[in-house]
Amino acid sequence: MHSEILFHLAGVVAGSVLGCTFGLFQAVVSRHNEKHPDAEELKTRGSPWFETDACAAYLLVILIAIQLICPVLLPGGMEWWASSGVLLGYGAVLFRQNLKARKPTQQ
Repeated sequence: MHSEILFHLAGVVAGSVLGCTFGLFQAVVSRHNEKHPDAEELKTRGSPWFETDACAAYLLVILIAIQLICPVLLPGGMEWWASSGVLLGYGAVLFRQNLKARKPTQQ
């Protein structure tokens, strides 16, 4: 029983790390696009990572991959725990960014 709880907790933690990393990467890309709105050299390279909509699409691909790969590698419904962790981590990063954006700036 205790090992099962730890196993599921490990899935949530691993997913949270992946979600946080993805959210932070998307924030960096978004800041870059805001600072350099006419940086055509990045867009002409064909790198979709420099568009925030593409980042969100990649997040969905990662969630689908977790749902397909985890049942093969890990038993016991681990894919749902890992996907929950990804969403928790990504949501935490977005929530934190929202709080920063709403905070009034000091003059």
